[in-house]
Amino acid sequence: DDNNADNTDGCLMTCETFDFCEGFAITGVEPPVTCVGAIPSQLTIGGTGRGFLVIEGALPTVLFDGAAVNVASVADCEPIYGGFVTAEGCREMVIDVPNPGTLGAGDYVIEVINPITQDCRDQVVWSVGPQPQISGSNPPQVCADLEFTLTIDGSGFVGATSVWLTSQADASQSFATSTNLLSANQLEATFAALVPGTYDLTVSNGPGCDDTLVAAVEVLPRP
Repeated sequence: DDNNADNTDGCLMTCETFDFCEGFAITGVEPPVTCVGAIPSQLTIGGTGRGFLVIEGALPTVLFDGAAVNVASVADCEPIYGGFVTAEGCREMVIDVPNPGTLGAGDYVIEVINPITQDCRDQVVWSVGPQPQISGSNPPQVCADLEFTLTIDGSGFVGATSVWLTSQADASQSFATSTNLLSANQLEATFAALVPGTYDLTVSNGPGCDDTLVAAVEVLPRP
């Protein structure tokens, strides 16, 4: 070995690299947003690459808004071969939400630190929001063959507020490809090109916690 007692520093066999952290990233948290008063007791976090590491039985450390929280379980795990320790990489992890009954509206950073000497961490933002409301959106008309961005005015917006358009013609839903929170009262949402028609706009902070602006956008064919 590389003449030290540390088997998780990414340096094995004359310092030939073995990367325990290869490709690790958090893919998301479920649910991504929830409404005040309906906060779940647990959240499920997804990972990619080697995933959430379990090293000699040691689980990752998870910080919720800077404070350590309990890891309830890991799932979808596979052995990791090539290191000098017993290791698994897991694609899913369930954590306990601290004091769910008292959490207020806001964006909370969840950081996962894998239990190895090599620096191996990532973070995701999870949001708690109030009941959102839409007071208006712009532009009211867009062209059918172009990506477009709506500026939505209202209240109760948070970092993970979901936004989608519903076709009045067939009730099909088109979710925003990205959102940009400007403030609690303004949000930008970008959409891929849509077919001509009239669309209702919905913002949501979780099940039963949404608002809809009817006929918010008219998609026009190119003349």
